[in-house]
Amino acid sequence: MAYSYFNVISPRVGFNKRQNPRFADSSSPMDHPLPMDSASIQAMIENGLPGAQAEVSGADGVHFEATVVASQFAGKLPLARHRLVYATLGELMGGAIHALALKTLTPEEAAPRR
Repeated sequence: MAYSYFNVISPRVGFNKRQNPRFADSSSPMDHPLPMDSASIQAMIENGLPGAQAEVSGADGVHFEATVVASQFAGKLPLARHRLVYATLGELMGGAIHALALKTLTPEEAAPRR
């Protein structure tokens, strides 16, 4: 008897762990993240990028806007700048912090705005 892919590989059931009873008690803390506050996010960014200045706002605890001024951004494209900021927040991005709109500037770029 010849076997085909469908004879030996059973279909996966229960992709969604909330619908599959085998995973009912294995919820991670990221499944129900606690709301964050602007001050905590600001502190994490400023600690992660020494010398940086961050202004963070967001009223709902999961969606935030930040303007970050850091000398580390010099010579970097916007995507690389954003990655530097996201790295300071680690696993909170996509979990406790659902969205973060960023403006990233070097001190020289920020000077005319002040």
